[in-house]
Amino acid sequence: MIIVVLLGLVVLVTALTLARWYATADVKNLKRTLAWLGIGLLALAAAFLALTGRMGPALAALAGLMVWAGRIINLLHMGRQFGGVFGARRAPPGSSGPEMTEEEALRILGLAPGATADDIKAAHRRIIEQIHPDRGGSDYLAAKVNIAKDFLLKAQGRT
Repeated sequence: MIIVVLLGLVVLVTALTLARWYATADVKNLKRTLAWLGIGLLALAAAFLALTGRMGPALAALAGLMVWAGRIINLLHMGRQFGGVFGARRAPPGSSGPEMTEEEALRILGLAPGATADDIKAAHRRIIEQIHPDRGGSDYLAAKVNIAKDFLLKAQGRT
């Protein structure tokens, strides 16, 4: 009975310590630790299955799951390609309503009044490289940056 209580206390203290670490850990360290934890758990599971003689059926089940996972991933990729089919895309403010002001466009691109067309294009290129949706950025932010660039170039009489 005492051993069960002591074991329970050890598990509780360990869980609380891990919860505190999880709450204060930086993302990079957390990802690395969780990846190694996952690898360790997979190794333990593989060793258990090998020692109990169940490795063959487990590998067959894993192969079947991988086939279905591949199909699901393909469906998700198709969903991204057909964007509007699986969910309506929201137009950014200013694209269908009132036009953007010059002050707002300059603020979005981080430019001062009187910026040249080359300055506008360079600022657009610099920002869009960081927030482009193909690199994990936001569709909304990329659209706002594009609208700001187009507005400023149109104001200068260029496109």
